Amino acid sequence: MSWIIGAEMISPQNLVRLACDPSARLELSSQARENMTASHKRFLSELNDGAKIYGTNTGFGRNVRSQTSSENLQQDLARYLDCAQGDFLNYEMSRAALIARIKVLSLGLSGVRPELAEYMILLFNTGIAPVIPTLGALGASGDLVTMAPLARLIQGDEVECWHLGKLKTSKEALSANGIKPFPLLHRDGLAIMNGLSATGAVMAFAVERFSAALSASLKSIAAAKLALGADLRSESVTICSGTTRLHSGQAKTAESLTQLWQGAQSAQVSGLPLQDEYSLRCLSQILGPISDTLDEAQKWVFEELNSVSDNPVVCPKAGIINGGNFFGGYLATSSDHLALAVSRLGELLERQTFHLIGGERGLPANLIIQKESRYFHGMKGLHQTASSLQMEIVHAAHPTGILSRSSESHNQDIVSNAMNGANRLVRQLSVLETLVSIHSILSAQALELSNAKAGSAIQDWQAQIRERSALVNEDRSLRLDIQTVAHALMPLSLQGVRHVA
Repeated sequence: MSWIIGAEMISPQNLVRLACDPSARLELSSQARENMTASHKRFLSELNDGAKIYGTNTGFGRNVRSQTSSENLQQDLARYLDCAQGDFLNYEMSRAALIARIKVLSLGLSGVRPELAEYMILLFNTGIAPVIPTLGALGASGDLVTMAPLARLIQGDEVECWHLGKLKTSKEALSANGIKPFPLLHRDGLAIMNGLSATGAVMAFAVERFSAALSASLKSIAAAKLALGADLRSESVTICSGTTRLHSGQAKTAESLTQLWQGAQSAQVSGLPLQDEYSLRCLSQILGPISDTLDEAQKWVFEELNSVSDNPVVCPKAGIINGGNFFGGYLATSSDHLALAVSRLGELLERQTFHLIGGERGLPANLIIQKESRYFHGMKGLHQTASSLQMEIVHAAHPTGILSRSSESHNQDIVSNAMNGANRLVRQLSVLETLVSIHSILSAQALELSNAKAGSAIQDWQAQIRERSALVNEDRSLRLDIQTVAHALMPLSLQGVRHVA
């Protein structure tokens, strides 16, 4: 896979694909090079005319009142900001952050030379990526401390970095590819760090992972409703779309469920109530807002990845303008909205596991057929684990954007907390993916033990589960089954998105 930066916009999906493809190659378009050159020329013109330019001949943040020589300023900036802590983003996420920053610079509004973007492309194409610690960014000004290792890597400082998926010293990685350090001049260091590229990369992975988890959940939920003998008409398009309900997410969910149930018939169970419990009757009403929240997040992450997150902005015609495009409000809000959506999806899945193992609706208790010689507890442990997982998911649903603290001598008196929110979301998604896997194993077992009739779509889904987790007919460990099924249903799941530093 290859991508010419500057020729087109990049979606979260394509960013993840590029970052995860070891053979991916980047190239800077001629138009991007022209745009960057024009911005750099305007920057040099203002600098040579004696203009006071933030972060070039001034101090940083509250220290903007201090005028200083530009000599060594960018190098010192990278070094004093390199104090982030915590686990590292994994190799793929670090590559995504590198791509995202190149994309921002390629827009030609940062005042830097095109050679800087081309050097960063060289790093990517040779499998080199920065280490990006997860703790320390405020989300305004961008991801400063977490992106500082990238600036230090570029300028030739001795730092850790990723090379072909393994941690190496920068000296080892650069020398192995015959690459020399790139001198940071003018505002190069600030342009590398003063944006939201690390958070944007994390959020790109997050929306892709949640999309996969939601898709996998929908199939498992459809199977569970069949196995439990629930009324499928509650999700009909007649009452869930059109003039009856105007919410697009609900209509889309009802349509998806209807397609999954083509050729299917719910289990025939005597003595069921006239109306099912809400976790079986209100699927499109619960899942619809979740779907719409994901759409909103995908839109905002896409827009952020293709926008300028830097300060100041250097416009070839309008000149140098100080602003706040490094503020991560959209990403922070997206992470909070998604965290609530993850919690609601987890609640639905966990409540359905209760019905699946409860020994009602025609299914055996704990989803296992008993033998005269031994008594089995079957899948009881899965429900207990699901309950624990959901408590962890709910705990992570608290909004992080409202935790703003006045920082940096009250210059950054409101911050977005975007990076912390994105990292929280990734941790929460890892738990959700495990819960989705547990629900899928339970639903596949229940479907097999019921008299429900599954259509081709659900049959294909069940076969996918059965290839990795056999029917449980006696007590056995399911720990590895859960992990294997999660990988199969959600390829980005549980992949160790952090490296412990």
